Amino acid sequence: MAMRIISGKHRGRWVEAPEGKEVRPTGARTREAIFNILAHGEYGERGVLQGRVADIFCGSGAMGLEALSRGASHITFVDKNRVSLEAVEFNVEQFEEVENCKLLRADSSQLPPAAEPYDLIFLDPPYNTGLGFASLKTALAGGWIKKETALVLEQSWKEAVKIPQGLIILDERKYGNSRLIFAGLA
Repeated sequence: MAMRIISGKHRGRWVEAPEGKEVRPTGARTREAIFNILAHGEYGERGVLQGRVADIFCGSGAMGLEALSRGASHITFVDKNRVSLEAVEFNVEQFEEVENCKLLRADSSQLPPAAEPYDLIFLDPPYNTGLGFASLKTALAGGWIKKETALVLEQSWKEAVKIPQGLIILDERKYGNSRLIFAGLA
């Protein structure tokens, strides 16, 4: 499955996604909505799209590549699936963004400590697994999140919303079968 970058310096370029059911890329309408929210209002004023970004459960890397296209300075792509990281590596090379990216093969519910916190973190775990909560908890404990970090969690609309203590939900939106949760430190 392939999809296009929506906006920015890589607009219109194709992102290749691994075949199979393990990767469920965020659709173009939902990606557009997420980036519109992040570009305007409070998030836009904080410049979260110009900073360091983590794309956790990165799959094809479409969210991180979209962020790079729109001005992010660095992306860390995280996934435990080797095939997903190979697809991300291919995409990063095709976009000539190798120097602005890091690939990390890790279980997202057991993230290693971060060298420094991120400005924006995308989490798109497999639906109905509870892995979003586990990943947020380990990111919080591992220094991935600072006061100004914007967190975007995508999960099934039917899945109960659960975030770790110390974080608060700032906004919530529904797009098709997806629920987008925008959160930050309490």
